[in-house]
Amino acid sequence: MIRRPPRSTLSSSSAASDVYKRQEWKDGLLYVASPPSQYIHVMDTKSWSEISRTKVPGYRVHGIAWAEEDGNIWAADTAMGIVTRIRLSDGRVYDSFRVPHPVQVHGMTIRDNVLWYCDDRRPIGYLDVSMEPDF
Repeated sequence: MIRRPPRSTLSSSSAASDVYKRQEWKDGLLYVASPPSQYIHVMDTKSWSEISRTKVPGYRVHGIAWAEEDGNIWAADTAMGIVTRIRLSDGRVYDSFRVPHPVQVHGMTIRDNVLWYCDDRRPIGYLDVSMEPDF
């Protein structure tokens, strides 16, 4: 069964136009990256109400993926070609990197500290984000 938020929620939410894209789940809450607002919105799916939101760097937030550090998330910005690790409680940036031009990250996931990303016209790329030196 497909369960969608009520129309009144969609029309009044700043995450409305992207509510079905760029999502992550954690502890029963839905985290939604919204390019129009440039926020990650934390939604309670029982009431479809916004619990909190965090402003993220850049101009067009797209992919999101959980960071290894608790309370941190990786967020990709397609306009600037960057991926940043931010703390959701206050938006503080801890790490940032550029993806190769002309990649525009549209989707992202993480497994074993390897961040996998893709764009709308190229193969999948990945980056080891363990921050351990390889020398």
